[in-house]
Amino acid sequence: MINLNDYENRVVEFKIGNRTVSVKEASNGLYEKMVNYEVITDNKEAIKEQRKLVLEQLNRNKENIKFNVSDIEKLPQAAVIRIYQEVGMLTRKALTDPN
Repeated sequence: MINLNDYENRVVEFKIGNRTVSVKEASNGLYEKMVNYEVITDNKEAIKEQRKLVLEQLNRNKENIKFNVSDIEKLPQAAVIRIYQEVGMLTRKALTDPN
């Protein structure tokens, strides 16, 4: 039997300031937004969209900590990119990773 609940329990942890948040993998709807973001060619639009996506990613955390746009804007850009990439990699990773 394939237990789909196992997917709901997968998280990547981020330490932001003095808080650790356990961010769940992207939902199907969020993943669709991520795929659409990756084809944006206008840099200004891409930055705004990435900020929105990272906010949505971070707000899918088990601790129910709510972030806002200004929280994302205060982070170093490299940290924003890392959050986006880590959630994306978790979403694409098979449930049982043989490596």
